[in-house]
Amino acid sequence: MSICSVPRPIEDRVAIVTGGASGIGAATVQELSELGAKVACVDLVQPPDTPAAGAYECDVTDREAVEATIAQVSSSLGPPDIMVMCAGATGPAPLAEFPDDLWRKIHSVNVDGTFYFVRGVLKGMTERRYGRIVLISSGAGVRPSKGTAGYASSKAAVIGLAKLTALEAAEYGVTCNAIAPGLVATPMSMGFYGGDMDELRKVATTTLVANAMKAVLEPVDIASVIGFLCHPAARYITGQTFHINGGSLMP
Repeated sequence: MSICSVPRPIEDRVAIVTGGASGIGAATVQELSELGAKVACVDLVQPPDTPAAGAYECDVTDREAVEATIAQVSSSLGPPDIMVMCAGATGPAPLAEFPDDLWRKIHSVNVDGTFYFVRGVLKGMTERRYGRIVLISSGAGVRPSKGTAGYASSKAAVIGLAKLTALEAAEYGVTCNAIAPGLVATPMSMGFYGGDMDELRKVATTTLVANAMKAVLEPVDIASVIGFLCHPAARYITGQTFHINGGSLMP
């Protein structure tokens, strides 16, 4: 049967999406909702309208808050079948001058928060012998740019965690994959590179992250791949890193 012939292939699956209020996270909430999932949108602040089945405020760096949020989602919507980690943080500085507080902030969001959520949902998924976990890394985790020590190292760690999770969960029917986006038009990218689409278009054609298609990707370009990885047809895809970047990085 064709993938396209199943309009709502994850009907009633419970999904948690962190960073779901904007950017790739918001697009993922929309994508998974359209595929039939009951989506919990998790973020520090919530948008005024969202297709999510529930909105939950949570600081992903707070272990107790993460555990409480997973418990709330399980109580309200059901135990999570899908976990997508889109919450992220960045900040530029030369390595020799990289501030301790910025390093801790980036790693606490990108690495600790990912670890807390994956650990928090994994036991239940393995017991039910079903789960889809997707972690958002970055092309910077494979090919860093100068001044991104905190971000690049944290995103490399996310790829490692995805592989380890895939390895330990495989026998239980749980998959885990990483997405490594290139340049995407998100609030975080705009803040990092200067704040508007014109600047992002220059970045897409003249810098280390320039891509062969000369494109600034949209959040939906990432969310559509996340949706596929949560689809039943992707049940044997695990431990992989998907580079979605218009041809800027071809590992």
